[in-house]
Amino acid sequence: MNIIKFILITFFLNSSISIQASDRHKKLITQANRGDAAAQFKLGKIYGNRRGDYRTAIKWYLRAANQGEPEALYNLGNMHRKGYGVLQDYKKAHVFYNLSRYFGWKFNPQTLTDLEEKMTPKNIEEAQKMAHKWLRDYQRKN
Repeated sequence: MNIIKFILITFFLNSSISIQASDRHKKLITQANRGDAAAQFKLGKIYGNRRGDYRTAIKWYLRAANQGEPEALYNLGNMHRKGYGVLQDYKKAHVFYNLSRYFGWKFNPQTLTDLEEKMTPKNIEEAQKMAHKWLRDYQRKN
């Protein structure tokens, strides 16, 4: 009889925790859909780090990044550098790393140095132009 009670209590506690987590997730999605960059960034982390759903993570990171969220920009750089959820693209990784630094994200400068060693000077120049264009567009919108 004690084992049955233990199993029932454990089942109901786990069900309750799942419902609470589901409610928090729904609330986060609602906030993110209303344009909350912090919620968008959190969803990117949840989908990318916890669930391994990199395509959905990129969707949320891009929404946060378009509002100047520096860590979202940095994570997008990592995803493009490693090819998580996208084709590996060092030029885009360079763009996102530079934008994240512009918006105040501090990261090891060796990350960018290592990336540039894999790129041609022309690709680095193109990436810098892309980052400048993104910033001009961002500043016009905001």
